[in-house]
Amino acid sequence: MTYIHINDDKIKEFIAKNIHDKSNLNTVATDLLNWFDRNVEYSRLNAPFFPLQRSDLDVISMKSGTCGDYSNLIVSVLISLGYQAMYAYVHRDCYGDEQDHICVAVRSNGELILIDATLPYRKWHGFNC
Repeated sequence: MTYIHINDDKIKEFIAKNIHDKSNLNTVATDLLNWFDRNVEYSRLNAPFFPLQRSDLDVISMKSGTCGDYSNLIVSVLISLGYQAMYAYVHRDCYGDEQDHICVAVRSNGELILIDATLPYRKWHGFNC
């Protein structure tokens, strides 16, 4: 199963509806985090519901997910827009606490910047934490 669908019409529609300035990474990240604030609830899928990880399209339609699910949508959008984006496994959070967490890293001006849509990081350190 593929978790990102960068050429899917639903991703293109999502971008057209929700991303205001596609050429500005800060605006793209802000628009994505605002969409998560308004639309998505953190939720794990437990058996018998499968898949246990949701794709980018699942997050859009179900409006729920976990850190990995959120990251699927963000990676898909960023790659669709031509950004170099990848998953980032976080061993320690912004506070130094041990974590088992996934967010997104995107290259900007030669640096990797983290974008994390999962609360509480979305509120405090969602972009470049």
